[in-house]
Amino acid sequence: MEKEIMDRVDQLIGFIQAKSPLIWEVFYRQQIIEGIASIIFLVLVLTLFFIGVHIIKARPKWALNSDSLNVGGLVITVCSIIVSIIGIALFLGQGLLQLLNPAYYALMALKP
Repeated sequence: MEKEIMDRVDQLIGFIQAKSPLIWEVFYRQQIIEGIASIIFLVLVLTLFFIGVHIIKARPKWALNSDSLNVGGLVITVCSIIVSIIGIALFLGQGLLQLLNPAYYALMALKP
């Protein structure tokens, strides 16, 4: 059963490549670019996390309120942790899969 499905998918990919190689290439590359974009997003969010931790450790004067609480560092760190969890879930749920199997996701993007 799986072999039949894979053969049909390969035939469909071959048909699309034969009829319109440019469109297939665009959709294929688009999936790779979306996967890379999810990696870049995740790296930026994790960078913000380390910046927040550095601000907490360094305790710059502009980050302290009247109670000597490092508000700036805490806000950046907490927000980046929340967004990091969401970013990791999105990367593992979609971005990584797009990088591992861009042909499938290109087919799904072509599907009306």
